[in-house]
Amino acid sequence: MHAGRRPEIPERFTFTRPDPSQPQGPPAVADDRIELSEAARNFEDQRSGRIREALVERVRGQIADGTYLTPEKINSAIDRLIANFLGD
Repeated sequence: MHAGRRPEIPERFTFTRPDPSQPQGPPAVADDRIELSEAARNFEDQRSGRIREALVERVRGQIADGTYLTPEKINSAIDRLIANFLGD
């Protein structure tokens, strides 16, 4: 570009400012939606600090009816305690 000289702009490239009172972009579609995987929902729950109500209710029900503590869960807890104690 030469100093002090503006290039000629063809008519078809004339710029007009958008009207701020008019919506911009494509029109919204009423059927748009987003679906999150269970992992994404769990991540969002943990990130936001929300309690996962369904999980809490399920565990409460299992505790109430005596099915929450199983030999597998007890053994797993013992294994984790030993690993933490030994620094693994």
